[in-house]
Amino acid sequence: MYISQALNEHKPVKISTWANGEIVITEGLLQEVDKYHNECLLKCQLDVIKRIQLSSICDICLLEEV
Repeated sequence: MYISQALNEHKPVKISTWANGEIVITEGLLQEVDKYHNECLLKCQLDVIKRIQLSSICDICLLEEV
């Protein structure tokens, strides 16, 4: 739900992922969900695009709701 809302309304999100035994938090604007590669593209600070594997996502929330 939050993924589609963030995409449609261009709202920033906070994504928590599991990597190397710890939780990593990344914030930014969701640009795209690539179902073929099973990842989402997140535009972070300084216009850096991060690729996040959907299977590594533990939690996602809209930043206005944090």
